Amino acid sequence: IDQKLTSDVLESTGRIDSQSLGGVLRDSTRFVERLTDISPTFAGTKNQLQQMSDGCDALKRWTVFCGDLSGAVDKVCTQVRPGGYLAWTIGERNLRGINVPLANTLTDLHAHNGARLIGQFPRTIHTKRMPHRNDTTNLMRTEQVCVYQAA
Repeated sequence: IDQKLTSDVLESTGRIDSQSLGGVLRDSTRFVERLTDISPTFAGTKNQLQQMSDGCDALKRWTVFCGDLSGAVDKVCTQVRPGGYLAWTIGERNLRGINVPLANTLTDLHAHNGARLIGQFPRTIHTKRMPHRNDTTNLMRTEQVCVYQAA
């Protein structure tokens, strides 16, 4: 838990969004080098987004989300006893039509912290109350459950 987080974050959905994973796009450059070094999956997606003429905003969103996720994984891994288990449920997303493999990126981030993947399996989202498609893309219909064991 972020010790700097206060209850005023609940004042609006905008505040919640800006304090959530990937909420501050201007921080994107501080994450790129570290993420490229520790996650081949992040690096591959970054390269795909860089090749797109309109991929700059998508690259920033991908970088900031993964940077914030990396910080969360780092903190969680320091709190789990050796041999303890970590379970995550994460959705695969699309940015500019490119599948961004969050589950594989999450596995890279855990490996960097010494945790090993025990298993990963898809789970269908049965009751999501949203349309199957929005203006630009298909919406998420499945998520990945990932289980890791701490070193």
